[in-house]
This record gives sequence, structure tokens and C-alpha cells, in this order.
Amino acid sequence: EFVLDEEEKNLGKDHGIGYSGRMNISLLKNEKYTLNTYLHIIKINKPVLRHGDGNNNFVIRNKPLGWKFGSDGRELELGFNYIYFNHLVGSIHIGERLIGEESIIYRPYEPYKNYSNESTSIGEVDKITFLKSEIQYWWRQNISFKSSIEWYESSLNDDNFKFNFGLDIYFLIDSKII
Repeated sequence: EFVLDEEEKNLGKDHGIGYSGRMNISLLKNEKYTLNTYLHIIKINKPVLRHGDGNNNFVIRNKPLGWKFGSDGRELELGFNYIYFNHLVGSIHIGERLIGEESIIYRPYEPYKNYSNESTSIGEVDKITFLKSEIQYWWRQNISFKSSIEWYESSLNDDNFKFNFGLDIYFLIDSKII
């Protein structure tokens, strides 16, 4: 969000900056498999996603639009993705995430408190270091099995391990019938 109004600039209002970037490099690639690595960075300042009227914030059903951790945060992630014969997809991610006390995930419908240039630094922080591994196996064109394991260390939360297992079944509809 850019501040264009001279009056707001004189009152100390600053631009609301948020960005995300990803650099991907293919390490190995042939007809059978592909191995990629990537570096991903996200930074979203405190007031981004909020408005003077909190009912206009960038949220829907208490969840932020965009990055699932909202605003007032940053993340740096390194990952590897592996695809084998289009049947097996695996990934490993490691990184660090900082989430400030002003993130929109904590108060999704409240207006911003301060939109000045001192409001751009992250406030009191939940520092999270994470390691996540995911694997998905496509048994048939419309059936896949998925599993993920995530470990994280958080400065504010004791629950630091997640495991998920799932089965996805898709129903194929012939477009000629419709």
C-alpha cells in the first residue's frame, strides 16, 4: 500500500510493504525424475492487510488473504522437491519464521493502530524454526495417498510436532457428457 497523499505523509504515515520471492533451481532432471531446490523469502509489515475500518481488512472468515500467517512477519525457507515418474512427489522444507504481535491472525477485524514508519518493524515476536517433510504417491490417476511430518520449535507454543496422513479420491467426469 503506497501513501500518495501529501497530508498523510506529513502526519508520518508510511508505505505498507509486503513481498514474497522464490528462486528455484533444477538440480537433476531426466525422463524419470526431477530434483529441485528453492529459497523462499516473505516479509509483510505490521499494518499491511489492515485498514482504518477493520471491517475492510484483507480477511475472510477470520483467515487472512495471502500468507496464512498474516502480517507483521517474515519467513526464510530452503526446500527440496522430488518428482519420480509423475507418481511420487516428495519435499523437505527447513526454515525460520517470525510472527509479530500485530499480525492480523490475532485480531482479524480490528483496524491498524499506527501506520507510521516506526510501525514497520516487527514487534514482540514468536520465533519459529521448522522442518517439514511431505510425500504424495499417486496410485491411480484419481487416487493418491499423502503424508506429512512437521517439527517446529516455537518461543510461544509447546505443541511442536504434527503428523498427517490422507487419502484423496477424485471423481473423473467426462467433459463430452456435459
